Amino acid sequence: MDIIEHLISEHRAVEDLAEQIRDADADVARRTMFDELEHELRVHMAVEEGWLDPIIRSTLGDDEADETETEHDVLRSALDTARPLVAESGFGAALDALDAAMRHHHEEEESDVFPVLQRDAADRLATLDPEALERQARGEAEDTRTYDELYAAAVEVDLTGRSTMTRDELARALEYETT
Repeated sequence: MDIIEHLISEHRAVEDLAEQIRDADADVARRTMFDELEHELRVHMAVEEGWLDPIIRSTLGDDEADETETEHDVLRSALDTARPLVAESGFGAALDALDAAMRHHHEEEESDVFPVLQRDAADRLATLDPEALERQARGEAEDTRTYDELYAAAVEVDLTGRSTMTRDELARALEYETT
């Protein structure tokens, strides 16, 4: 599954989870599901911000990248607002606001951003391994090699385009090559 397909499937998963939270009766179940929703959204945003946003900025420009960052800030704020209300009577309204912000962001990415990236930055997207990026976003795997060490490794595997890559792009491309 490529990065765009993966992100879209995550969009559907968190939207479905928001619906399940809305339908939950018990506060404990609602809190557990909200914890999962919050975790998944934060990891998802970390992946987008760490690896996709630079591609958005270089492909679609600063305005689109800035809008994506603002939408993520709105999502974080909505999460922070909803969290203390999970067992309170105002939680439904907070969840509605979070859900609306999520769906707006997802719709915009899927209709305006992702198609352009697939068309104009397919080569860069191909270097992104969704599972590896999520592990990194969760702090499970951090490549601490220097640029020179990464470049030497890229030479060893004859990584195409290595001379124009940043340190992080080399790390991601090498992660992809070895998985």
